[in-house]
Amino acid sequence: MSYADYLRTFAGEFQARFEKIVSMHNFDLGDEFEIAVCKVIRLILPHRYGVCRGFIVNDSGDSAGDDILIYDREEFPTLRLLPQEEFAQKEHIPAEATCAYIEAKHTLYLEPTKAKEGQGLRKALEQVEKAKRIERPGSEPGIFGPFRGRRRLPLGPGISVSELHPCMPARGNPMFGVIASRRVRLGGQDDTEPSAEEFVKSFDKIVGEFPPDLIIAGGSLLGHPVIYDAQKKEAQYYSPFFVLGKSGAG
Repeated sequence: MSYADYLRTFAGEFQARFEKIVSMHNFDLGDEFEIAVCKVIRLILPHRYGVCRGFIVNDSGDSAGDDILIYDREEFPTLRLLPQEEFAQKEHIPAEATCAYIEAKHTLYLEPTKAKEGQGLRKALEQVEKAKRIERPGSEPGIFGPFRGRRRLPLGPGISVSELHPCMPARGNPMFGVIASRRVRLGGQDDTEPSAEEFVKSFDKIVGEFPPDLIIAGGSLLGHPVIYDAQKKEAQYYSPFFVLGKSGAG
């Protein structure tokens, strides 16, 4: 089945819905942008997945994140038991239930002034890394999903997920990390939109050990991991997750 026409149509509908929400929100406030993103994401998620603003928590009492979470709401209810569409209040989601963490910024600055450090690329990368680092129950080889017991992959004894396909992380329950911004600017006193080359240069200088798996920077910049062919020195194929030691920015 080809999704090409459907995806193009849906992308237009997604943008139209978001612009309608934009007209009703004051994006000078960070919370307003996060709420708008939650409302749009809710339109495309299957019923079994929930979306909320809040924090990832584990059995040890550690927490990470402060923006948008996508989680399995059928098997793991939120810890505060708020109404499903109550995006204004933040919730706490068990680490083993969390599928994705989205760091949402109305404007993302590559080199922010001190007053705008919270909107900077470095801060966004740090937040995603903290979310991806949080300890949670690991998944045995051959199990892929947000928690143990999810879909089983056709692996033989001793074969890991990463051996089945090199763009997959070794653990079976990776968390998908995203930075999403409506606008991107160079920062400082320069309010211009950076080129792709400028963005990659800034990213490469400050990226940590656990980079995001997707970056949406304004309306024209999209970053995602690629697996490189070492011999040809070119991108071999796109990968859904950033795999340490294998992936590069594309």
